[in-house]
Amino acid sequence: MSDTAVTFLGTIAIATAVMALIQVGVIVGLVLYGRRLAEQVHRTAERLEGTLSRLEAKSDPILEKLSAVSGDVSHAASLARAQAEKLDALTTSVSRRVDRTLDTAQRALTVPAREGIALGAAVKATLGSLREQRLERQVARRAARQARDDDHALFIG
Repeated sequence: MSDTAVTFLGTIAIATAVMALIQVGVIVGLVLYGRRLAEQVHRTAERLEGTLSRLEAKSDPILEKLSAVSGDVSHAASLARAQAEKLDALTTSVSRRVDRTLDTAQRALTVPAREGIALGAAVKATLGSLREQRLERQVARRAARQARDDDHALFIG
């Protein structure tokens, strides 16, 4: 082999070795960075656990109070529901009674009112008939007077 070929082979070998060293260095760097990142995650998780345990300790009395308040609210809601049902029953009863009272009052007022209207119509018809008869008599009297006056005017005497 020629000197040039050996030089190229040596250059290729050195370049390959350098690339392998760079890759090993990158892998070692990534491993070290991964360890640091894992440690940071571990410390953050421990801090978070501590914070959560403190919050849990502080929230227990609050949860107990909320549970008591929830029980009170539930009791108040059941009382309100019972009162609403009583109110509904009362308004239904009052409504029925009012309807019955109005029906009775309507019957008590409409029957006499109809009878009164019928009586008024009868009186009106009677008075109208009497007026008609009186007018007919007046017309008849006027006609009789007119006829007499006409007869007197024709009388020669």
